[in-house]
Amino acid sequence: MNFVNTHNFNAAFGAHTYGNYIIKPWCWSDPSPTPDDAKFNVYLADMKYSNPVYTTGPPSATVGYTVRGGADDWYYNDSTHAGHHIMAMTPETDALSFWPPQSKIIPLAEGMLFNNTYMSLIGGPYVSYLSANTNQPSYTPGSSGTYKVRFQNKGTLAANNTHIILTPANPNLTITTQQYNYNMPVFGSDIANFIFTVGGAAANNCYLPATLTFKQDTTTVYSIGVFIQVGTAAATNVLTDNAGSFTNWTAGGTAATWNTSTTQFNSAPSSFSESPTGSYANGVDLTMTLTNSINVSVSPVVSLTFYHRYALENNYDYSMVEVSSNNGNTWQPVAEYTGTNTTWTQVTLDITRYANRSTQMKVRFRVVSDAGTTGDGWYVDDIAINTYCTGLITGIQGNTNIPERFALEQNYPNPFNPATVIKYQLPKASNVKIRVFDLLGQEVAKLIDGNIEAGYHQVEFNGSDLASGLYLYKIEADGFTDVKKMMLVK
Repeated sequence: MNFVNTHNFNAAFGAHTYGNYIIKPWCWSDPSPTPDDAKFNVYLADMKYSNPVYTTGPPSATVGYTVRGGADDWYYNDSTHAGHHIMAMTPETDALSFWPPQSKIIPLAEGMLFNNTYMSLIGGPYVSYLSANTNQPSYTPGSSGTYKVRFQNKGTLAANNTHIILTPANPNLTITTQQYNYNMPVFGSDIANFIFTVGGAAANNCYLPATLTFKQDTTTVYSIGVFIQVGTAAATNVLTDNAGSFTNWTAGGTAATWNTSTTQFNSAPSSFSESPTGSYANGVDLTMTLTNSINVSVSPVVSLTFYHRYALENNYDYSMVEVSSNNGNTWQPVAEYTGTNTTWTQVTLDITRYANRSTQMKVRFRVVSDAGTTGDGWYVDDIAINTYCTGLITGIQGNTNIPERFALEQNYPNPFNPATVIKYQLPKASNVKIRVFDLLGQEVAKLIDGNIEAGYHQVEFNGSDLASGLYLYKIEADGFTDVKKMMLVK
């Protein structure tokens, strides 16, 4: 108690095994909610999106019984934090036991990585992307349009000096105002509306690229490729798999059960399934991952198409499509399915945002179950990945070869294993130091120490000899200093 009361915490997470739950307060007056229930519901929904097998809510809606109070109640309401509450929740992971076998410890810890990162983010200002859209599906050369971005400060502190930036990356795309600035209150949301013009010389069958960036002060917290469709974009098929064999895929997870199945299929003689000859088991996490990565950096607009049918315990067992932009080191959920659909159905997913111009994109299909009812499972067939014509990415429009200011960019990929690239820019020749530190402030790597010419530069950091965790990298150049965080995950 003294430790909590003498530190200015904004968020707390008390994790343990058993149940696949994320539990919110109140406990003492369950099911009556706290005054911050709307915020708790947003947090729970975001964390459930990363792993839909979680059941979320107060104790009565999760573990199935009420209690007379709990640590989360005390953190939230009774700890001595004047002027604010600690947003405290309890995650329970693993569907089968309080004491999972040693073989499951690392997978369970990896499964909690997103939740722990998320809780760290909401402990301060955290401007989160919600959605974006253009005012029409496609454009013609010489026409104009709008790109609307919705975002929200989900953090427990105000997000002042927030910048939403849309930068064209092709000379045939002009954006009238490229940056909007905001001071965002806690849980405040807003919209940035960018007006753009497609050049008359733009090809009428390609996408035009841009980069959407969120910054808090000078720190980049979100960056993604954006693509404006001009005409009907020409498609190039980079993968077609009719489930005739399993050669393109690797089975994994808690058991390597994914394989071809002749029980069900959209096109004869087989499909893919996590349980080719029967029902899936309780408490499983089963994956079918594309073995060889695909380079989509040149044609970064990507779609995934497949046919499927499924029989899963509704709202407890899930099938998911996930995409990795870093060769399978981390994954982002794209779509999820639960319940029963016994009709072969075609699905087409735009996975551009998740692929994020990657040189090593992978796709995986995943089935996760709890400890209750099982079912026939998920059948997937006729998988296709297509890329689309994209105008040449030429860099930031209007920039010369010499940048206007010093800058240190966020490393990519992040999280990473074991290598990542750090980009920086110098408006003049400078003596540059770039060093990496652990959270104790100890230097673990010196990447650059010497004179560097003006321009745009990058350096690779390899963490093969380091433990997983959060590291800081720092640039010092002619009086300019900046520090950013990066996550090594092995």
